[in-house]
Amino acid sequence: MTTTEAKHIHHDEEAVNCDETRTDTEELLSHSEMELAEATENISTLGKLIEEGTALRESQAAAYEKSITKHEAAIDALTEAIKIIGAFHSGGSWVQLQSKVEQVTQNLQNL
Repeated sequence: MTTTEAKHIHHDEEAVNCDETRTDTEELLSHSEMELAEATENISTLGKLIEEGTALRESQAAAYEKSITKHEAAIDALTEAIKIIGAFHSGGSWVQLQSKVEQVTQNLQNL
């Protein structure tokens, strides 16, 4: 085999290696592009889920605040009712306490 023939064979082998490297690189690029698309979709989905979760949390926080306000009003009304009962036991008359009883009753009904 001559030097020229050896060079041709070497050149042909290197051309095959280059073609294989190109094919491998294109496959890797294609795979990477698919993974990038999937990651982008996942990020978008997660962003939406975070937004939904935040909205739900805000809704629950508002409902909790409303519930706390109602509970505090109920406790206040019951505290006033206990005072009225104590006033009855201390000799208070219905005439003296009627407006307070009506107010406590109204407060409890408004909850």
